Amino acid sequence: MTKQKSNGTHTVILERCFAPKGSVIIKQGDSANCAYLIQSGKVSIYRESNGNIVELAELGTGQIIGEMALLAKEDIRSAGVKALEDCNLILITRQTFLEKLSRTDATIKAIMTMLSQRLVSLNHEFADERGSTEELAKAAENICKNAMSKIKDPKKEKEFQKNVKAKLDSFLKSLKAFEENS
Repeated sequence: MTKQKSNGTHTVILERCFAPKGSVIIKQGDSANCAYLIQSGKVSIYRESNGNIVELAELGTGQIIGEMALLAKEDIRSAGVKALEDCNLILITRQTFLEKLSRTDATIKAIMTMLSQRLVSLNHEFADERGSTEELAKAAENICKNAMSKIKDPKKEKEFQKNVKAKLDSFLKSLKAFEENS
């Protein structure tokens, strides 16, 4: 454990953990009661479904993993986390998070509650649809359309169409062909 500076009323003690490269930090399906702040290193967040492993994200220094354990009332990990590099982590327990939240303004608490409920709902929808290539294609097309709508320069729009949209269309066409032949 590492002591931090006193804030005048109490000394905050944060537990630190080390995860060597290749180790599983969080196992999907395990009980959840804490999150980790990545002090150093890099991790992969993934989901297992029907024997397939799908990487959801790579996170590094300054980012938090396992935060759903702090926000949701669910006690089961929805994804796994593996160390891609040696990692130093700071443990954040649900109890510590809730104590800090209880000292927060009522408006902030209400917003946090609402946002966490939405996030839990979206995570469930995303996890359920992640395995569907049709839903994946729809999501990719929507992201592409959204990105294109933000481009104001005609030259940049043509470049985006050529370098991104064309490759996405080719990928989606290959994906559809693969599904049809499977």
